Amino acid sequence: MGWISFWTRGIKKIHSNVKNRTENWYYTLPHHLRPPQIISYLKNRFWHKPTTIKPRSLDHDWCDMVALLPHVMFECLSRFIENECPGHVDWYSDWPGNKFEHNSKQKYGMDELLDLYYWWNVVYLKEYPDVEDILWKEAYKNRPNIYIDNNYYWNPQFDTSEKGLVWHRCVTAATKLDEIMYEELEKRMKRLVEVRSFMWV
Repeated sequence: MGWISFWTRGIKKIHSNVKNRTENWYYTLPHHLRPPQIISYLKNRFWHKPTTIKPRSLDHDWCDMVALLPHVMFECLSRFIENECPGHVDWYSDWPGNKFEHNSKQKYGMDELLDLYYWWNVVYLKEYPDVEDILWKEAYKNRPNIYIDNNYYWNPQFDTSEKGLVWHRCVTAATKLDEIMYEELEKRMKRLVEVRSFMWV
């Protein structure tokens, strides 16, 4: 049995030498050239692409920057909520850094992020377009026959006064809804900027 013990000690010694040399070689490499960092770089470069933002709420079509900006901002928020939360952070602990002042009250940063996430994905992207679509469809059904008279004045003419009343109400409501949602979007964008410091894990 002596030769087994001899070979066992030899194998352990070789393993120890290889391990030490590997560790020495590993830690002499620059950080960005170490295997885990290279693998992480390749994954982020060709697969996850964390710095490439394509809003799911927009098609691959031309979009003015004034319209693109809110979609990019809330896409960042949606990615964070869906892919990174809760992470290793206890968002509802007693640590003061988990809260901020909102309307003269202390509020958890995560609650604010979730409020904004819900508003964007449910209210703004679903409920608001649905209501607007209903209003414009009703306005279209009651649309005037003539919009411009012979003197090029705006003079819509309707088959009945009831149709004219419905059309005016629908158009007015849809326009007012657009104004309200635009103002609300401005407020929500500012709120998102105020709590961006909570978007980490």
